Amino acid sequence: MPTITSRSPVRRFLSVALIVVAGLAASCVAWANRELLITFGILFGTALLDVLLFFFMPNCLSCYRCGARYTGDGVASDADDPADGGHQFGAFDLETHEKHRQLVARTKQLSSDPTRP
Repeated sequence: MPTITSRSPVRRFLSVALIVVAGLAASCVAWANRELLITFGILFGTALLDVLLFFFMPNCLSCYRCGARYTGDGVASDADDPADGGHQFGAFDLETHEKHRQLVARTKQLSSDPTRP
């Protein structure tokens, strides 16, 4: 089972901050001034910017076990075809991520348990 996945390095924090700060704050000001078209223009514009960030940011490799992220030229490009001698890493798998997260949690719990020899 592979422990490395290819994923987009755009963090959820950046996307949420973009939508909340730029989108909602600016659109609330426009909404308060009764500018309906500007309000929806701001909301759709920030959503479009978020989508563009997602599609144009290069992928990175992420380790399920330790959480390390590897970025750089050719680390996780879409052109990595196993037939050409490259590596093809799958998309993020929540089941594998959860398995490794629970393994780390159990290990910490067992190592901090004073009743265990």
